[in-house]
Amino acid sequence: MLSVTIPNITPSQNTPVFPNIRRIVMRPSGASSSRRNSAKLSLATILRPPRAVTDEWITIFKQLWSQSPASFDGPYYKYSDIRCEPFPVQKPHPPIWVGGHSRAALRRTARHGDGWHPLGAVAASPLPPQQMRAHLDTLKQLTEAEGREFSTLTISYKAPLYDTGIHSPDGSRRPFSGKPEEIDGDIRSFAAIGVHELIFDCRGQSITKSTERLQWFARDVISLMDS
Repeated sequence: MLSVTIPNITPSQNTPVFPNIRRIVMRPSGASSSRRNSAKLSLATILRPPRAVTDEWITIFKQLWSQSPASFDGPYYKYSDIRCEPFPVQKPHPPIWVGGHSRAALRRTARHGDGWHPLGAVAASPLPPQQMRAHLDTLKQLTEAEGREFSTLTISYKAPLYDTGIHSPDGSRRPFSGKPEEIDGDIRSFAAIGVHELIFDCRGQSITKSTERLQWFARDVISLMDS
């Protein structure tokens, strides 16, 4: 089943169209530290390869969400007998979705992720279906090479409904733009290649414009999906 999420006007909240959507989305894209460790970690971050650090962060998050007290001795971070409580409701830990569609992001998803959320190089120009399918094929190979089941991954995709005047690089209609029937066809095309969740971005130049776009989508597009 393909689920659709429409972000609320408040960036930190999501309004699900279908009530069965349950997930936590996490993107390990930055670092934070306590005051007493900030100087040490800032210098170390400059000198260390960021991709390897991100992998270590994910390992640490998984441990702290499931063990207490916890100890860790890695190439970049070390600690002993620390606690991070209470544990999350999800077991063994909240689902970890990896963002991006670089080779490193695909490898990280295959090794550590519970879901994959690719990001187009330009927000208003998402990956077309043929590119998305190629990335999914690569992700499947990498996941199986890690000894994991590709079918257990949740595949998500951001579908912007704004910037309607921007076409694809080849001049064709950009996915998720145009008439309601065309957007409905795009939804079905991405579902057919293996996308499980679509996150529609309905932002506008004002709250009024965003609200109008949300109402239009609910009235004219979702009605086609339900038919």
